[in-house]
Amino acid sequence: MPLLLMCGFGAVYVFKLAATKIQPSRDERGFFLVFGAFFIPALLSIFNSADVERTLNYLLTLPLFALAGLYAFISLKSSSSLGLIARVVLGLVLVAFAAQLWELLDPTSPFGHGTGGRYHGLFASAFGGNLKLPFIAVALCMFCIGVFVEERSKWLIGLSSFVMITIVVLSGTRMVWLSLIYLVGFVLIAGLIFKGKNSLKYFVPAILALASIVGGSILVAKNTALMDRVNQSIVMFTDFNYQNVNYALSNRLPMWETTIRMGIESPYVGTGANAWRYAYPNYVPESSTGDLVELDPEQRPRALYLFPHQHVLEVFASAGLIGLVGLMIFYTILLKLTIRAYQTRNAVAFFTALGFWSYFFPLNTHHAIYSSWLTGWLWLWIGIIFGLVSRMPTNSGGKSEG
Repeated sequence: MPLLLMCGFGAVYVFKLAATKIQPSRDERGFFLVFGAFFIPALLSIFNSADVERTLNYLLTLPLFALAGLYAFISLKSSSSLGLIARVVLGLVLVAFAAQLWELLDPTSPFGHGTGGRYHGLFASAFGGNLKLPFIAVALCMFCIGVFVEERSKWLIGLSSFVMITIVVLSGTRMVWLSLIYLVGFVLIAGLIFKGKNSLKYFVPAILALASIVGGSILVAKNTALMDRVNQSIVMFTDFNYQNVNYALSNRLPMWETTIRMGIESPYVGTGANAWRYAYPNYVPESSTGDLVELDPEQRPRALYLFPHQHVLEVFASAGLIGLVGLMIFYTILLKLTIRAYQTRNAVAFFTALGFWSYFFPLNTHHAIYSSWLTGWLWLWIGIIFGLVSRMPTNSGGKSEG
């Protein structure tokens, strides 16, 4: 319902633009370009789609998600209450964080004992929850950190960082572990590039703090299901071979190999946006024992997973080379927004963009462009990034783009 309301407000804004014939701003044109970069390849993929109904479903719902993202963009561009928003977000994260710790430390907690998987605390599977707090924690906390950097509130920066790192380490979700590793790398590189030697005096305390939090979290999680997941993830480093790498990646290597085959055999328009799951069985080698296929309620063969857990491969298989061009357009625009956020000293936009990048760095394994509910998450954050970059930072004399 909130997304539907945001979609309606976004549609009203588009109608106003059309009715008044106002020239869209540079950032609005960039937003519409990103929409086209995903929509046009999806539209062309319908001509070779393995499931036309699912591709049509994507084509019909994508504009709705984009309109919700547009509303987030327009609202944040003129928002004067980011401090309040950040404190509300951090408060909600802290409540969920406390429940996650309770679940981990107390096997008799009302949330059920932690399994090392994705569901924790208030969003535990015992409660029927399906919101994965660790999955969104990096983006949420990096937004808060950016706001508190603008406010120069060191203790809130430290609290947000501590909560983010601890939630991620205790999550048991390798995708967000990768996000955190990438994020730390991004911050270190950005500090060296933009601050030079002056940044070194912050690096040692930061690394020591990070090591302490990670080490402490591991001690807390000792002898829990989480450590089984850690051991699974690092087994490939004990003996680096195909079987161990595949085990560490939860049997995803055969799935990636088949996904590459899908793209190679349908190189231009792919096998259909949102059709990957049902196209997949058609490309599984007869001799394969690692590809996971099941029958849906209608007895149609489909992949066991919703998407291939590698968004670059998913785009190639679903929309072909045209889809990859669209993905590169998205990357390019996001990079330009990130650079502009730094150049204008827009801390909240810059830190939020770094958090967003950490989800999309090519080796990350849990994102999708065409094949899952992640579409809604994606467009909300695209709108948030555009809105934050367009606003005028409180500590900058720069002009907003609007």
